[in-house]
Amino acid sequence: MTVRSMYVYNGSSWDEVGYTIAHGVPAGGASSAILSKSSATDYDTAWVAAEGWVTPIRTSGGYVAKTALYTATNDDRVINCTSGTYTITLPTAVSQAGREFVINNSGSGVITVDGAGSETVAGAATQALSGRGRLRIVSDGSNWVVIDGSYADESVGRRLFQWDANNSRWQMTYGDTGWRDVTSLVNVSGWTNAPTALAVYVRRTLEQSSMIVQWNAGTGSCSGEGILTLPSGFGPAASIIAPAGSLNTIDGANVGSWYWATGTTLNLTSPATSVVARTITTLPCSAAWPASLPGTASGSIPA
Repeated sequence: MTVRSMYVYNGSSWDEVGYTIAHGVPAGGASSAILSKSSATDYDTAWVAAEGWVTPIRTSGGYVAKTALYTATNDDRVINCTSGTYTITLPTAVSQAGREFVINNSGSGVITVDGAGSETVAGAATQALSGRGRLRIVSDGSNWVVIDGSYADESVGRRLFQWDANNSRWQMTYGDTGWRDVTSLVNVSGWTNAPTALAVYVRRTLEQSSMIVQWNAGTGSCSGEGILTLPSGFGPAASIIAPAGSLNTIDGANVGSWYWATGTTLNLTSPATSVVARTITTLPCSAAWPASLPGTASGSIPA
C-alpha cells in the first residue's frame, strides 16, 4: 500500500502531519493502536497513535535569539540571549530523554534557566548564567541534566567559571582583580612621624593575595597601626608578620617591619630615619572573592 497521508493522535483528535493528496482528516481511530485504512474516499491513509510516534530530536538548526522572557519549544535547540536579564523556561523533560538545548548568554545580563513546573536543572530549581557563556543541558526523561558549561564575568575583576559535574555547581577556574592602588584608603592619623610618602597596592588572583608597600620615613622613624583596612577578600588567611630582614630596602638601612592584623588591617613600623623601602609579598587567601574592588586600577588585567 502506498501511504499518501499520515496522522498523529494528539490525545483528543487526529492531526495531519503530511500528505501527497489533500483531503479531510478521517473520522474514527483508536488512540491506543497503529491503524491503516484504504478506501476510495480516504486515499490510503495511515493513522499512527501518539504512543507509537517518535518525536525527532534536533541535532542541528533550531536557532533562536531572545532579548526577553521566553519559554523554549521542542523546535529550538540553541537559544541565544543577546541582551537583558530574564528567565528561559524549558519544556517538560518527561518522556523526552536525549532532547538537548544549549542556552547561550552573549549579553551582559543574568540568564536564569528554569525547568517546567517542579522539574529540576542539575538537581536545582534553576541555574544561572551570570556572565557571557553557555549551558548545555539534556533531558534524562524526568529532569534536565547539565552536560557542560562555562562563562566569563568581569563585574569584579576578571573571572572564568566552568561547570563542575562532580558537585553540580559552577567552579571558578581563573580570577584576577588586577593591581589596585589603595593608597587613598590609608589613614595616617595617630602615627609617630607619619611617612612623607606612602603607596600601597593590592591584588587578588584566585587563591592568593599580593601586596606592594612602599614608604619614606622622612626625617625620623615612623610607625602606625590600623593604617589600612581592606574589604573582605583581599587580606591573607591569617595575621602575617614580616620582619625587617625580609624587606627590600632601597638604601640598605633597617626599616623595621609591617604586618597584617586579623587578615585585613595593615600596620607599619620603621625605626630608622630617612629610609625609603619597598616590600612585595604574595600570601594564601581562602576568603570569598571580593564583592567590590577597592581604590583605583593600576594598569590593566593581563589578557
